[in-house]
Amino acid sequence: MSHTPLPSEAFVRALELSLPAIFTRAELPKLTGGFLNPKTVANMGQAGPPYRRTRRHALYEKASFLLWLRSYLLSDLKP
Repeated sequence: MSHTPLPSEAFVRALELSLPAIFTRAELPKLTGGFLNPKTVANMGQAGPPYRRTRRHALYEKASFLLWLRSYLLSDLKP
C-alpha cells in the first residue's frame, strides 16, 4: 500500500502565485493539480473552505482559501 505524501508549504506557496483572485469549486482539480476533488470539498460543509454562492457556483476567494488549506494540511498531520 503506497502512501501519498501531503503537499508541502512549497505547494501552498506555489498556489499563492498561481491561483486567480476568485475561482470556482469546479476549477479546483485544475488549479491544485488534482489534489482537491470538488465533490469532496463540497461534502466538507462547514469544515471546508469558506465560499460564496452565486447562482449555481461556489466561489472561493484566494486569501481565505489558502488560509483554510494551510490549516487543513496541518490538521491532516496530527496523529
